[in-house]
Amino acid sequence: MLLGRTQLARRIFYSFCPPHRDALILDDIAKFYPSLETAEQAFAVFDRDTNGDVSRDELEMACMEIHRERLSLTASMRDLDSAAGKLDNIFMSVYFLIAILIIVAMLDVKFSTLITSFGTFILGLSCPIAETFEFDVSYGTTFEQIEHLRAKMLAFLQAEKRDFLPSIDISIADIPFDL
Repeated sequence: MLLGRTQLARRIFYSFCPPHRDALILDDIAKFYPSLETAEQAFAVFDRDTNGDVSRDELEMACMEIHRERLSLTASMRDLDSAAGKLDNIFMSVYFLIAILIIVAMLDVKFSTLITSFGTFILGLSCPIAETFEFDVSYGTTFEQIEHLRAKMLAFLQAEKRDFLPSIDISIADIPFDL
């Protein structure tokens, strides 16, 4: 899959860069956008060192980062969908329990017995609760180092699966700009 992203970046580069230069400039892509502002925004995505040109290596790195971001978003959406499904199941269970309580109450069962049974049932339900932890890491921490930390944490969760769900999600909450 790495080869595909590299080939895409090279195709983009060689499609826009004239043969006599080894870097793209804003004028090379500006004519393909409806306004200069839109072209500048698109160019800024690839011009990582903000020197006014985009080398083939910069373009390849930008494509890699965009791909990683898309993978992360896909995983987050999958987790969100899973959480919504679990929440839907919980709400449907509560709905059915309330409906059963109403039906049983209408059948003239002793109300205290009914409430005690319902309370015991609710306490018996154990829902996995996600916990959030914050770690401060250096600005120079690489993606690979973060992925290595994620792999170690996942291995721990899988080893302790009786107490924890074996899943983890890492996200960046803030990038401080203190110099």
